[in-house]
Amino acid sequence: MGLKAVEGLGLFEPVTALFKKTKQLVHELPQEPKRIFKRLTHGPEHALTESERSRFFDLAERARDDGIRSLPKKKERLAVIGGVNVRTGRTAFGRSSNPVGCAEDDVVRQLGGDPNEVLFSKATRRRLARLNSQIAICRHCQAKYRPSQFPPGTKFKGAFESGGSGVFDM
Repeated sequence: MGLKAVEGLGLFEPVTALFKKTKQLVHELPQEPKRIFKRLTHGPEHALTESERSRFFDLAERARDDGIRSLPKKKERLAVIGGVNVRTGRTAFGRSSNPVGCAEDDVVRQLGGDPNEVLFSKATRRRLARLNSQIAICRHCQAKYRPSQFPPGTKFKGAFESGGSGVFDM
């Protein structure tokens, strides 16, 4: 089928318009392919700006604090944490002593999807939350989640095997 036959079918104009629109989008979104590649190779939080990361950590902290207020007084010893899925924006409150294990695992279970797309708040206990005090992230969760999924200044029970940075509580 030649060019004249395509023109005769009336397909030439729509195809030309599609190419023009694609060319326009390529010029408008020069950074988007780089962001997508970084998400695929390094995890979703690498494509976020510092202000976006800060906003997500604030949402996770708010989910944790709202969840703490809903706990009965007899549950003061539970470890609690908040989390947010960076792709969907959904938040969840997790606590220890749940069917899946740690509070972080509870958050990931509730949010569903890829665990690498979840950012967490600092962990605490209900009785310590009033003092704005945190507890260290356990070694089990350090093996499952990256240090970058936790806010700066988070305490950990040991060094991440990958040489992650943070405040280490040895």
